[in-house]
Amino acid sequence: MMTVVFIIALLLFLASLTPYIPMSGRVTDLPSHFPLQYAVGSVMMVPAAAYVHSMPNVYFLLAGATLASLAQLIKFVSFGKLHDPLEAEGAPLKILQVNVLKNNVDTVKLKTLVDREKPDLIVACEVNGKFALMLRDLNFEYPHQMLEPRDDRYGMAVLSKRPLEGQEHLSFAGKKSLSMGFRLRHDGRDIAFLSMHPQTPNHDIRARDHEFVRAVKHFGDRRENIVLLGDLNATPYCQAYKKLVRALSLKNAREGLGICGTFPVFFPLRLLHLPIDHVLTGSNLLVRDFRRGRDIGSDHFPTITTLSLVND
Repeated sequence: MMTVVFIIALLLFLASLTPYIPMSGRVTDLPSHFPLQYAVGSVMMVPAAAYVHSMPNVYFLLAGATLASLAQLIKFVSFGKLHDPLEAEGAPLKILQVNVLKNNVDTVKLKTLVDREKPDLIVACEVNGKFALMLRDLNFEYPHQMLEPRDDRYGMAVLSKRPLEGQEHLSFAGKKSLSMGFRLRHDGRDIAFLSMHPQTPNHDIRARDHEFVRAVKHFGDRRENIVLLGDLNATPYCQAYKKLVRALSLKNAREGLGICGTFPVFFPLRLLHLPIDHVLTGSNLLVRDFRRGRDIGSDHFPTITTLSLVND
């Protein structure tokens, strides 16, 4: 039993180091997404280690795994005040981001969420024909639309109360992939958006990482007033995500507001949900609010973000 406890402690410690390994690939990427679980597991192993009278090295391994994991999570802990209220006097911009799930046919829940939240901007992926019809029918409230429904997981939609400029349907990883670029005029300034839904890391991690590289090229030298959002199939802990946000000087909208895991919905415990749906903001944008929306029948929870421009 003592040997089993040692092996578990060693595995937790090694797994907790994967977010720090400066390379991307299945071997390191897949285990890097679970620091919260490693931290919880390490703490729960302490009584077991004490019960079998483990050697001190077991406690060192568990402490190391806990600290390494918490270091990945600390930026998402809420410390209360998000920003100076005087900095956020600009008008709010409310964004609903959602993966509706390609085989989901229950459009009522999403429609109800839209009616309740009344976002200024809706960005959706895995949009099928039925959801496209429902979204198209919102044209009175959202007259400015980009719709490309598909039967596979690459359908996408953007709906806005305000005019969309510079609309682009982009393919960053072959004909099947789809991203949407556009600009929105808000408080007298242009905000450049890029909506993405790359491959999952367990399906084609190279394609996902390649799309991140292309996203950086898409924005060029622009770092102010940019937003990259969508189901990115990457947690904030993996190397590919970290390279993306460093290259574009982006900040995750959930920082300081909790982990807000969004996938998979069917896991009953919140600590098992992974934060893979993101709203990433460039400089000159402040996050007023970020929260997880209600279940809409997808395997992802939606996210609701409120932004404002920093005063000049």
